[in-house]
Amino acid sequence: MNHTKNVVIIPIIIPKDKDLDKFGGWRWMEYSKQAWQYWCDKHGYELVIYDTPSIKDTSRFRVTVQRWFDIFDFLDERNIKYNQIAMVDASSIPKWDCPDFFELTDNKLTVGIENDNLAWVYEGVQGYKHMFDDYELDINKYFCSSFVIFNKSHRELFMKFKDKYMENADEFIELQKTVRRGTCQTPLNYVVQMSDKKNIVFMLNIKMNNSELEGDRWRGSRSDPYIYSVNSWQKWCDKNNAELFVIDELLLPNEEMAIPWQKFYIFDILEANEIDYDQIMYVDADTIVHPNCPNVFEMTDRKYTFVHNEGSYDWILRSMENYSKYFFDGYMFDWWHYYNAGLEIYNEKHRGFANKVIDFYNNNKENLMKVERAFHCGTVQTPVNFLIHLENIEYKLLPYEYNMADMNRKELLRDDLAFTKVGWVYHFSGIPNNTNNTLTHHWMKKTYEVLYES
Repeated sequence: MNHTKNVVIIPIIIPKDKDLDKFGGWRWMEYSKQAWQYWCDKHGYELVIYDTPSIKDTSRFRVTVQRWFDIFDFLDERNIKYNQIAMVDASSIPKWDCPDFFELTDNKLTVGIENDNLAWVYEGVQGYKHMFDDYELDINKYFCSSFVIFNKSHRELFMKFKDKYMENADEFIELQKTVRRGTCQTPLNYVVQMSDKKNIVFMLNIKMNNSELEGDRWRGSRSDPYIYSVNSWQKWCDKNNAELFVIDELLLPNEEMAIPWQKFYIFDILEANEIDYDQIMYVDADTIVHPNCPNVFEMTDRKYTFVHNEGSYDWILRSMENYSKYFFDGYMFDWWHYYNAGLEIYNEKHRGFANKVIDFYNNNKENLMKVERAFHCGTVQTPVNFLIHLENIEYKLLPYEYNMADMNRKELLRDDLAFTKVGWVYHFSGIPNNTNNTLTHHWMKKTYEVLYES
């Protein structure tokens, strides 16, 4: 007997809006329940009946749709522990000697290809296509939603499905009446295929031997310690099924566009390289990530995500005041919503905003350089902070431990590496007396060796 706790879920809810006689009084559900109970008993698993939808109006929000919304919370609320979940329709019956399919999944999302009525499938795919930005769904990968095996790692996937459905509920409900090709199956196929993309971590690691800007962080040996950042993020990406993308060449001459602004071309760069992606996380090359850092891509709620800048508030306020005066007609926002650009996460819906940032730079290039040199209040960070608020970009703030900037000011840069005990992403910025980045090199090298080589 298999001692791993897997569960089989059957939705058994009699909708009040259905004609019971037409469906034989729904008594057929009992046969499915008995058959699956036999199979679960045989293999040592638990049969769970999903019988309480979170939304009572099952006429508008069908049980077939809600089951994907609810199942993780449903199990958690009942304190049901599990490894894998098989969601099966109440119109299904397993053969008495059906093998243990949980052993065949490799802990991946496991489905059966729908190859019954291909005309029905095609019409459903075309009918819902506009709801998914005309995405070209691969019909050869179209699966049947009556038998799906998944696990905790797929929770975010089903939350994407929920978000998409709830944000467009009226239109989905109308399409169920007009397209008449099911309720959840085709939309779920779209969400799964569109989510079959890796998240991207990218950074700028550009080495310039003849920088025209005195003290430029990219000049010569100043960029040497950044290899520790690259290596740490590569290991984190390998662990979290993400892809590291390092830009090591200038996209435009430095005198035409300062290096930090060039990161906003990332959408064009990924497209030009034919790299599909879900979310993108930019990180500064003077950061190191802890090997056990949680997957921050799962924390974004698909919003523009970053960390409040915990650093010199004198510098922050001066920077805000000067950029407000010279570029934003005196507009101000609350300083506690000012973020540090050393880590920020976005996705395709923010591409338009990235283009606006580039336009802002091109329209104000000369004045931006003058203000930067006159007041020493940063390059890209403060203007983009202003643009996020002026463009009403929905954002999410993560706690300090996900971008621990200016650690020296907090007395965390100590030989015992105290910062590694209280956070996840270490940003070696704002270090005083740091000629040629020698202290940055010291701390990044030591941190990397302790976390990854000791």
